[in-house]
Amino acid sequence: TGQIDQILVEGGAFVDEGSVIMQIKMDDRAIRQEQANINLQEKQRLYEAQANLHERGFVSSTELDNALTQFKLTEVDLERIKLEIEKTFIRAPFSGYIEENIVDLGEYVGIGNELTRIVDNDPLVVNAYVSQNDVEFLGLGIEAKVEMVNGRQTTGQVRFISPRADENTRTFRVEIAVPNTEGLRAGSS
Repeated sequence: TGQIDQILVEGGAFVDEGSVIMQIKMDDRAIRQEQANINLQEKQRLYEAQANLHERGFVSSTELDNALTQFKLTEVDLERIKLEIEKTFIRAPFSGYIEENIVDLGEYVGIGNELTRIVDNDPLVVNAYVSQNDVEFLGLGIEAKVEMVNGRQTTGQVRFISPRADENTRTFRVEIAVPNTEGLRAGSS
């Protein structure tokens, strides 16, 4: 959660998977990380001192275990803040085009808020409707020829056939995955 500090990629731009597209304001996260580093160093020194004393018989095993537990808990705290800092960098979950940024610079966002829309057009998924007389000739994985409204033709593979007909049209929805090497646009007929 936090305030949008930077929007690094605008609508229409292509992004690779993992690219940083936005950043949330760090606020006090850097200070908390430094504090966790200092706490970790101190707990490590205390543990090492307890281990040294334990070897010489001056500290019980319980005290040594307690020092180790405190050291490990501090390690966990440091990892937690590092993860929180990493999550301030909003990354593209997959490669594609930024359709639009939903949030504006300075806007406060919470966990689960929609921040941007990324469109992955490869493969392009073509939805078609096949009559009940013809659906029996289809099968998953078979090659299908697709003709766009502008006359361009391409081929793809059938990846889904609806198990149930549309009640109004008695047709079956079919999805065909078409490799988008030609830059076809989503939403075309």
